[in-house]
Amino acid sequence: MSVRNVVLTVLFSGVVFLSAFAGPSCLPDSERVAIEKTLQTINDEIVRAAESLEVEKMFSFIRDDAEGVMIRNGRLILTKDEAYRTYRQGVQNLRRLEYRFDRTVIHILSRDLALFLCEGVATGTTGEGNTFRVPFAQTTVYGLRDGAWKVLHVHASVPSR
Repeated sequence: MSVRNVVLTVLFSGVVFLSAFAGPSCLPDSERVAIEKTLQTINDEIVRAAESLEVEKMFSFIRDDAEGVMIRNGRLILTKDEAYRTYRQGVQNLRRLEYRFDRTVIHILSRDLALFLCEGVATGTTGEGNTFRVPFAQTTVYGLRDGAWKVLHVHASVPSR
């Protein structure tokens, strides 16, 4: 890991830690609720795109300039293009995909930074007709820029079986 990445990780961890004590309480309830509603709506749109296997639409919610876009089961994916190719390859043989969320939590870190945490089960059907069920947990970091909330980073994992 480069020095730059270590510094960014430490800074981000510090922001998350400090915001746990100072972030959401500094916002008026109406503003906090509005942000939570907006992020839930965006997440719902991303899920609909994922379930429709519309990868391009899913990735339209990720900021183009995001670095370190995704960590998926221990693998760091640095760019939006690489994340797109990896995800596209992963779903190319799917006929159907459905997500069930058992728990979601939204943490507002500031007026322009938030975490969307969730866990649930993904169920899919392959082109050959095989069905699978996979539990997952995911953290999505959202940032607000130019009036639009966009994904900065996603960390997704599947528990070991």
